[in-house]
Amino acid sequence: MTSTYSNYAAIAQYSEWLAEANQRTQGLPAEWLPWLLDRGSLTSALTVHSDGEFRVRVLSERWQRPHSREALKLGIPQHLAARVREVELLCNQQVMVYARSIIPLAMFQQEPYTFQGMGSKPLGHLLFQDGRARNRQRSLCIFKAADGKRVYGRATPYEYHGGEILVSEFFVNPSLVSS
Repeated sequence: MTSTYSNYAAIAQYSEWLAEANQRTQGLPAEWLPWLLDRGSLTSALTVHSDGEFRVRVLSERWQRPHSREALKLGIPQHLAARVREVELLCNQQVMVYARSIIPLAMFQQEPYTFQGMGSKPLGHLLFQDGRARNRQRSLCIFKAADGKRVYGRATPYEYHGGEILVSEFFVNPSLVSS
């Protein structure tokens, strides 16, 4: 399994989210656990992993309704639009992670200049730069593609400046654990 899985819409919407009490034992390979359970900045970890050859490629940034699981995780009404940012995280020019961030309207309105002009800056730098972001209640998932490929992911709500942002990260390239 050396190719990157890139059906991002399916991964984000149809992953099987694991019960939090059993996340370490429900079909998660041991080699993925360091990436899935790490509480630090994924941006920093990928930068180290790639010897500094890390970058963010923005796929989209728009207002839309979050998936029901995302709205539930953030405790916001599902019918309300949120700012949805989708990016690829690349190491040495290879896509390693697909990330989907949900910024509720109230949070965006509180910090419009922070979130509006992010461009290709990693959200991780923003969340971890001043040490005030707190992650909590992480959920882990498995996406099983029809072709047998598996993608492992995590969704973390971050408390940030009095609000919450949901960051879901899906490890789409198996070479991340085999390199």
